[in-house]
Amino acid sequence: MPDTVPSADPTGHPSRAGHLLAVLQQFPPGPTTVGCLAVVAGIGLLDWVAGHGFASSVLYVIPVGVAAWVAGQRAGQLLAVVSALVGFAASLFETDRLSAAMLTFNAVSRGGLYLLVAWLVSGQRELVERTHELAARDPLTGLLNRRALAERAAPVLAQARRERLPVTVAYADVDQLKLTNDQGGHGAGDQLLSAFAHLLRHELRASDLAARIGGDEFALVLVDADEDGTADLLGRLHRGQDESDPPLSVSWGAVVVPDGAVDLERALDAADALMYEAKQRRDGPRIELSPGAPGGTPRSGPR
Repeated sequence: MPDTVPSADPTGHPSRAGHLLAVLQQFPPGPTTVGCLAVVAGIGLLDWVAGHGFASSVLYVIPVGVAAWVAGQRAGQLLAVVSALVGFAASLFETDRLSAAMLTFNAVSRGGLYLLVAWLVSGQRELVERTHELAARDPLTGLLNRRALAERAAPVLAQARRERLPVTVAYADVDQLKLTNDQGGHGAGDQLLSAFAHLLRHELRASDLAARIGGDEFALVLVDADEDGTADLLGRLHRGQDESDPPLSVSWGAVVVPDGAVDLERALDAADALMYEAKQRRDGPRIELSPGAPGGTPRSGPR
């Protein structure tokens, strides 16, 4: 599931409830479900010991809600049914128990309540995830926005640094977008941007990150992509521009960091400078190894 952000209070600061939900969201679904079943068993034992006067319904709601939030609706439904059955079983051992009809009615009522809690909580989790995903996407192209790129690149780049994997940060600019907007209207410009985003989705790996970070500017973060692999990818993208509908003209700059020690903002600035150089020279993508890497002279031209 995608990462979500804690809900905020009116001042914009994350609320305590938001922090708690964000922490719960990091729990593994399977072990959490098992743990919630154990809690239900403990509540059932307490229910049996305390007897008929003990208001246990509220306690059962807690593991049902936790399971639904962490592991989804089916896990919540499982906990709801188990909670109702455990509560029913505990009531059978009470010395002053109610009639069979009343016990059955109580069990069914509790089960309905727990199922409703599971449905509401899992639905709220899905709504939070959809809202966060929409906030992370550029509405025109469907690519990540700049903030989401930084958020999602952080753990990926941390892993690349630990494993010393080569990382490429690339910067692209769709040429003559302003001219296209002026001559054909913003609809024509939007077609160019959408066509470029489609080309990126077609050529990139599932692990690659692509974002629209400005009006006509895009960025890529590619882990386990060395200089030759980057040149091959940018060459394919460069050739794909002519086959796109409408045809595209895109200037590229890329920085390759062989040991994975990437500062994203500095790498983006360096790739932006190389992109601008490629735009001025019009000789194809410019690729450069990070400063200090062996053989760090720029390479230009499509492959």
